[in-house]
Amino acid sequence: MLTYIGMSRRIRQNPIQLFEENHLLLTELLPGFELGDRLAVRDHAGGGTLEVRVCAREKYTSTLEVAKHFPRGGRYLPDLHMQVRVYHDAKVAEVLGYQGCTRLPPPYEVSGPGRFHTDERRQVNHLLNDLLRHYVARGVAVGA
Repeated sequence: MLTYIGMSRRIRQNPIQLFEENHLLLTELLPGFELGDRLAVRDHAGGGTLEVRVCAREKYTSTLEVAKHFPRGGRYLPDLHMQVRVYHDAKVAEVLGYQGCTRLPPPYEVSGPGRFHTDERRQVNHLLNDLLRHYVARGVAVGA
């Protein structure tokens, strides 16, 4: 298991390091993934299940679906769903969409109050990073 203690402070300033760490964490959870691969990881403390599924696999990219299922059937929190693009040659992973939103706009396209914040993409990628770090450190793989 890898340790990511020193990386968390640096990724706050540089988004590329965040994307690189997301790639590293995904490949640790699902090494050498191919189209159709699935993984379910359960939290030791009963905090729900993280599922990762490879939806598309191309020469240079893959699209993954990441779903976090909370206990109690979403009674207190709705389940979380993300689409993640993995760039194999650059070794980075970035969230494309989440919770039914298929496109997160870049900061320069967000103007005024509305559905998105100017740093929405950064926030969602940090959320993915936090989830992956938690499950790499404390998760147990179960059948998908």
